[in-house]
Amino acid sequence: MKSLQKLFDGTVFSLVNAIDAKDQYTHGHSSRVAVYSRRIAELSGKSEKECEEIYLSAILHDVGKIGIPGEIINKKGRLTDEEYQAIKQHPTIGYGILKDITEYPFLGVAISSETTILDQEADVLLALTGDQCAITNIRITQTDRPDAVS
Repeated sequence: MKSLQKLFDGTVFSLVNAIDAKDQYTHGHSSRVAVYSRRIAELSGKSEKECEEIYLSAILHDVGKIGIPGEIINKKGRLTDEEYQAIKQHPTIGYGILKDITEYPFLGVAISSETTILDQEADVLLALTGDQCAITNIRITQTDRPDAVS
């Protein structure tokens, strides 16, 4: 069982490295958001399991950026409306990447519901299950936006 967990952890960090390789502008962002989100969860009295779920959701929250063209991700200056619409698709793309991880179904749901929090008007079909996903995303969003703009 430990070797499977090590394999999963290695895969998670490989995905994070792929995000960082694609998005030079926010290198390290996913790791920082994960650490901040877990700490907020700990301070809020969440269980160890819930804190780990929040950490994993946070560290993978931008995995969908892998599917966004590099020239948009790394563009200096203001994005066009079309480019901004493309960027807004990263949670949906992330859901597509993570949805088949059946041992951790919270990953796909938490990632896809980022769209709901970031843009209430987005044309994205989401299926949220229970309050935990919303709580997870509120915690991730609390740490994602401040880190992304710094």
